[in-house]
Amino acid sequence: MTLVIGSIHDGRISLVADTQVTYDNPVDDTKTRHQLLRRPLLKLLVVSPTVAVGFAGPLAFHQETLYRTIYTAPDDISKTVDALRARSGSGGETFIVAALVPRPTLWRIRNGAAVPVTAPGRLEIGDHESHELYLKWQKESMHPDSTEVDEAQSLRMAVQWWINIDNGQPVRTANDRERLRQLTGNDQARFDRTIGGYLTEVMTTPSGFRYAEHTQQTLPDWLRYQSQLLPDGKVRLVARTDDPVQDLRYTLIGGPQNRRAIGFCIPQARNGVFYPDGQPWDMCTYTDIDSAEDMAKRVLIEHGQVLHWLPQPNYTVGFFAPMEPGIFSAEG
Repeated sequence: MTLVIGSIHDGRISLVADTQVTYDNPVDDTKTRHQLLRRPLLKLLVVSPTVAVGFAGPLAFHQETLYRTIYTAPDDISKTVDALRARSGSGGETFIVAALVPRPTLWRIRNGAAVPVTAPGRLEIGDHESHELYLKWQKESMHPDSTEVDEAQSLRMAVQWWINIDNGQPVRTANDRERLRQLTGNDQARFDRTIGGYLTEVMTTPSGFRYAEHTQQTLPDWLRYQSQLLPDGKVRLVARTDDPVQDLRYTLIGGPQNRRAIGFCIPQARNGVFYPDGQPWDMCTYTDIDSAEDMAKRVLIEHGQVLHWLPQPNYTVGFFAPMEPGIFSAEG
C-alpha cells in the first residue's frame, strides 16, 4: 500500500508520500525488505513547475507506461487529468493531481472519476486507515504546551511516523502489534507494514513545485537503558541494543535546471537510486555509493544533472525502551 497526502494551505500546495513496494504473499519477506530501500518506488512526481502527481495502488507490471502517462502533457493540466482518469478506470491506480494555476487545486482521481477541490484542506490516497490513526495519535499525544507546527511539517510527520515504524518485516510479530496497540489505543488493528522507505515531499516555491531534500539519521533499534550507581554516588545510564546498525538516509533533489530529478541513498548500505529529470522510467541504481556527495558526483558525470542534499540530518529516529527494572539499587 501507500500513503500520499496533498494539502491546500496558505495559498500554496504541499504533498508527501512514501516509497515502499509491498509484494503480495511472498514465500518469505526478504523480497519486500530488500526492495524497501534498494529499489524505492517514486510515487510523487513533479511533472512541471505548476503540476504534480501522486499515485497509489497495485504495482504496475509496466511501470514505464504509468510514468509516461503521467508525463503525457506536463504543462496541460486538463490533458493530465483526462489521461489519469482513463487510467484509473482500467489500471486500478488512484491519483492525486495538484495544479498551481489558475489557482491551487487538487484532484482525487479513482474509478474513472476526477473530483477537483480548491478549498483549503487535505486529500489522501492509499492507506486511509494509517493516516487517520496517525492523526488520532498526534492529537492524543499533544502536550498542552507543545509548539504548533505548520501544515507542511504536519504532513511530513504523518509519513515520517509510519515510515519509521514500518522498517522491517511486512507482517508484525504479536509483541510489535501489542506495542502499537498500547501506543495508539487501537486494540483491533494488526498494524502490518504497508508504508515505508523514504519520505518524498513536493513543496510550493516562488518558482513553482520543487522536491524537498531530507536527511534522516536512524539510530540503533530499541535502545534499552540500565542505570548504574557509581562509587562517587553519581548515576549513569548505559544503553544496550540487539541491533547496533545506524545509518543516514538521504533524499537528494534536482537543481533549478533539473527540478524534476530526485535521488535516494543510504551510504552505509552503499546503495542509491536516481530518477532523472522528466524521465522517471529511466531510473538508475547504484550499489557502490560511499556518500551523498559521491552519488551527486556520479549523477553529474553520468547524467549531467545536479543534485542537492542536506549534509546534516533534519530529523532523527530512534526507539527507546524504558530502563530495565531491578538494575538500579542502592548497592549498585
